[in-house]
Amino acid sequence: MRKTWRGCLGWMAAAVCLMMTAGAAAETSVAWLGDTCGSLSGGYGGLSAQMEWIVGHADEENIRFAVHAGDIVCDWEDARQWQNAANVMGKLDGKIAYSLLAGYDRIGHQEEAYQPYVTGYAQKRMTNAEERWYEGGIARAQLVDTAQGSILMLSLSRTPTVQELRWADGILEEYEDIPAILLLNRYLNAGGETGSVGLSVRSALLQRHEQVRLVLCAHGQGTAVTAIAETCGRPPKSRSVPVLGLGASASPEDSQRLWILRLDEKTDTLTLESRPMDGQAAEPVLALSTAGWFR
Repeated sequence: MRKTWRGCLGWMAAAVCLMMTAGAAAETSVAWLGDTCGSLSGGYGGLSAQMEWIVGHADEENIRFAVHAGDIVCDWEDARQWQNAANVMGKLDGKIAYSLLAGYDRIGHQEEAYQPYVTGYAQKRMTNAEERWYEGGIARAQLVDTAQGSILMLSLSRTPTVQELRWADGILEEYEDIPAILLLNRYLNAGGETGSVGLSVRSALLQRHEQVRLVLCAHGQGTAVTAIAETCGRPPKSRSVPVLGLGASASPEDSQRLWILRLDEKTDTLTLESRPMDGQAAEPVLALSTAGWFR
């Protein structure tokens, strides 16, 4: 039976050695942004400031990748919103490799409704990392270099089809010696537990590929982080895969901070921090062991 831990202050699972201490200076960092639709009532100024902070602190923080968890527009049929979003996220172009995930039904998650996302965004952006595309960009595989080796960032659409999961399965087989992080908007359900999409992804990818070390998604509870541990495989070879769900930005004030994942090669630790953009100290949220990630 799968065991679940939730909360913004941390969780523990023996197989992933979660700790509540902050890691030492990280060798590589990933910036993580949640659903921003709720914080866009005052325009894209807050999101623009986040992009500028990432670029301005890229060297200091050694930020090598950024993830937007989806729902960057509130009306997927509004071309102006897509243009504004493209202008804001474009601040990272040529500077920081990133992935903007296809999000909730505000963007339009039916197959034919992906077109604004693909033509207005995916094909023009996110090309500053070695990558492979599926169906014009609704899913992508990107390699990101770290001090310890490459990490495969595998982005999926909001509701992956069987064909898309087969494509992802092939990518993981091709890069079987590289640790992978799955990125998708919808893995958890409204209760913060594995939803129908999560069950499909777990069966098709997590259960089959031991190199999948972490899942990052949206739809955490509130504005905090929801964390669960997925048990994959059968004893004595079963393993736990952490799934972190980032809550939505519900107000413009929520865009005054970022979530930073720090990979520390000295301690084999991946630490998640809540990072205010006003110069205040980062707040450690949780940490997990990366021992064995890089073979």
